[in-house]
Amino acid sequence: MLRRVVIALALLAACDSIPLTRDAKVQSFDTVAAALERDDDAKVLEFDKAIPRVDLLGMKTWGIARTRHQQGGKRMAVMIPLVDEGWTKDDPVAVWVRLDASTHDLDDPRMQKKIASFVKAAEAGTLRVNATQTLPAEVDMDGTNAFTIGAKRAMLKHGLVSPVGAVLATWPAREKGPLRLKE
Repeated sequence: MLRRVVIALALLAACDSIPLTRDAKVQSFDTVAAALERDDDAKVLEFDKAIPRVDLLGMKTWGIARTRHQQGGKRMAVMIPLVDEGWTKDDPVAVWVRLDASTHDLDDPRMQKKIASFVKAAEAGTLRVNATQTLPAEVDMDGTNAFTIGAKRAMLKHGLVSPVGAVLATWPAREKGPLRLKE
């Protein structure tokens, strides 16, 4: 059955009369807070004015064993709150952005370069992120989900709040998505 579906999709993609695309659906927002009402099909979120609060980040570290197909080593993910101008720590965080590096040290130049690039991109104007997950009601702090654990650690450390359904995103945004009909 799956094989037939794949063949049908391949034939459809070859047909010029059917408008297909691999571009991810983009949704633009006037404010970061508005992302809480995003379209679930939108995989790329675009903000004209967004401020990364690097001073309020949370992190998760882990190690990966070396295998034949993957280099092992240390890994770190930081979750940075993305907020609007005028946001205060009493306001909820609607969007968290994840950055990764092969280190356990926040001051490692690899992580600092990624953070600096992210801040520079936000300051330059329109910022695009990939909506990857949403914040669940309960976070398993002993689990492996770096998105949820990093955001929760930031909330606990800095006294922040985020509603269930807050966007957990990655940067830079990948703009290619699954095959879909053009709008």
